[in-house]
Amino acid sequence: MSLLGPPTAAARTASAAPTPTAPAPAAVAPTVATPRTDTLMLGAVSASTAILHLSAAQGHWADSRLYGSAFIVTGVIQLLWAAAVSGPGRGSRWLLRAGVGFALLAMAVWLCSRTVGLPLGPDLGHPEAPGVPDVCAVVCEGVLVLLCLRVLRRPGAPLPEWASAVALLSAFVALIVFTAVAHVG
Repeated sequence: MSLLGPPTAAARTASAAPTPTAPAPAAVAPTVATPRTDTLMLGAVSASTAILHLSAAQGHWADSRLYGSAFIVTGVIQLLWAAAVSGPGRGSRWLLRAGVGFALLAMAVWLCSRTVGLPLGPDLGHPEAPGVPDVCAVVCEGVLVLLCLRVLRRPGAPLPEWASAVALLSAFVALIVFTAVAHVG
């Protein structure tokens, strides 16, 4: 018995009836690019650049094992970074910074090799002429740097559509160049 008197018939019926539970809210699908999509694009650009480096390794190996090894190591690091940025823990600040640093290093080595020549190896101090595949690779690395810096500057915000288009276009062009060079020689 309650302090307010005996329960009414309506109260007895209401308390005996099971209370319905509210359904769990359905997950809402995102309508804009998510950071997951962005990191997949970063991975695609890095993987495309890696393919260009790995494909160039054989020709450079014939000139110098040092140069060939450098291309293999560069390509493998870029593939590993692409997998890491696209997988669990993707987009972490340290991983994005590492990608920026490595891409800038690769760009600096390329610039040095095309302007004053490398300070070691068989072409010591002799600049190499730029070619379509290596220009494509350095452009992709530049795109990667800019996109990583954008993600670092605005964490959690999706890349603008133009940036996504640039990422996909650079990866696509890199693969076209690789295919053309692989078939033409």
